[in-house]
Order: sequence, then structure tokens, then C-alpha cells
Amino acid sequence: MHLNLSLSALALVTLALLGSPAQAADTLQSGVLIAREQQRVLLMTPDSAVEQVSIATGKTEWTSRDGAMPIAMEGEQVLVMRDGAERGKLGYAVLKASDGSLVARASVDLPAPARGLVEERMGEQFRLSALADGLRWSHTRQQVQGARMNSEDEAGSGEKRASLTQVSGALAIDWGQGKLAAVAEPSVKSSASTAAEIGQPSATGPRNFRSVSDDYRLQSERLEDGRYRWQLSDAKGTRIGETISEYSYRPFDVIGGRLLYVTTPKISVTEGKSKIEMPTLVAVDLGSGNIVWTREIRDTRYRGPYPS
Repeated sequence: MHLNLSLSALALVTLALLGSPAQAADTLQSGVLIAREQQRVLLMTPDSAVEQVSIATGKTEWTSRDGAMPIAMEGEQVLVMRDGAERGKLGYAVLKASDGSLVARASVDLPAPARGLVEERMGEQFRLSALADGLRWSHTRQQVQGARMNSEDEAGSGEKRASLTQVSGALAIDWGQGKLAAVAEPSVKSSASTAAEIGQPSATGPRNFRSVSDDYRLQSERLEDGRYRWQLSDAKGTRIGETISEYSYRPFDVIGGRLLYVTTPKISVTEGKSKIEMPTLVAVDLGSGNIVWTREIRDTRYRGPYPS
């Protein structure tokens, strides 16, 4: 009897620490969340805002500048990262999924020299991922040879700065209070990720992939013109449509007869002028195979100086 009570008490304490599940939406890629039941997609815009779009119509339902990158969703609340992080801080906000209004805004302490960067910088990056029972984060910072250090990067008292630092941790979400709190990393258990490709890659024949939700399958076949025919089916093998893509594969999902995936950014130079194509969220109607709407996505990768 005493043992049962102790175990029950321990379970309650653990639940209180971890809060509610962190993820009630599928992550198509960093900064792009799919709310399947609501048939919405939340994304980070190129101008540092968060936008919610109806998957069925492609219309913007709301835009919020209280955050820059959607991270996780629970019920009618969305956790977003904010820009402008200081050393030792992760800035975040909680928004209402219904209209994008602000529920809470705060920051959580991180161990130095980490900071919650939305966008990579030269030699520095921050990663934040939502799991079923919390968030995991990692920060990598490397002094690039020849790069000038600013005042916050300089080592004091004549100490030599290490060329590479890596730190990581875990956070619990209290959706009721709209707060993040640091917890021990073992408290947030990483689930084993399932490989996107099914079977062995083929150099000549079709290749098969699973959706991010694992509910759909994609067979990709190279055409003579260098493009690819994507044939979509559900997990049971029932065909639901097809489209033509320039990619052999991109992470994808299907919601309400719409295929969703994100293109890769492109940089080209024509007559001495550079042209940048941002990553783009594409929605394809599987009934016709045609693109029905698109949205540009903020590119957070550091790719060096662009050609001028």
C-alpha cells in the first residue's frame, strides 16, 4: 500500500514537472507546423513573423509579430521563438491559435554561452525541437578563423577562448501558465525517428518514402526530362493522386487532399545581379496534381555572403 502511494506520488510530481505534451502538430520542417485536425499550417515568414494559413483555401488567417518561429502546439495554443536573443537566454511567446493574439511572453535562462537564435550566424547555431513530452535544445558555437570577435565574444583576464563549444538541454512546457522551465535532459525522452525512405535506395528504379505523420506514402520515379513523378497513396496502399516535381524527395504530408512540402532555396547570378528564391511551402491539389497555393518561408540557414 505504501509502495503504491509512493509510486503514484512520484508520477504526479513527474507530470507536474513536464507539463502537457509538447507536440500536437506535425513538424514538416523547422519553423513549419501542420495542425492536422484544424487543417492549418503555421510557418515563419521571411519578414520575421509567424503566419497561420488555411490548408484548404491558402488564405492567411492571422499574422503575429510576437514571435518569429513556431515550435509546438497544444490545443489552441502555439509556442513560438522570438528574435533577438541575448547570451544565456531563449526568448519565447505563447499565442492563441484562433487569432494569433498574445497569451504570454517571456524568456528562459540557458547556460552560457548558449542563446536562442532563430537564424544561424557564422560559426553559431541553435536547434530547438518539440518531442511528445517536452523540448530539446542544442547550441554549437565555433570561432571561425579570421573572423573578428565582438566585445561579448572576447575572453576576459587573458584567458584563451575555446575554438568550439557545444551545450544542450531540455525544457518543459507549462501551457496553463505559458512558461518554459529547464528540466534534466533524461526527463524528456527522445523517441526513435523512423527513416523517411522505405527500403533500400535505388539508382535507377522508383524510390519510396513515408510522410512526416507516417500516414501516407510517396513513390518517386525519375522522368526523361530530369523531373520526378510523385505517386501518393495512403499507408494501406490506396492511391490518392500524383504530381510532377523537380525534387526526387522532400519531407511531405497530406491533409484534406492537399500535398504539402517545402522547396529548397536557390541563389543564381544573371548579368552580374544575384537572385534569391526563398524556401517555399507548396500545396498541391492531389485531385488535379496542380499547385493551388504557395508561401515563402524564412531561410534560417547561414550560407555565407551572397553574390553581389
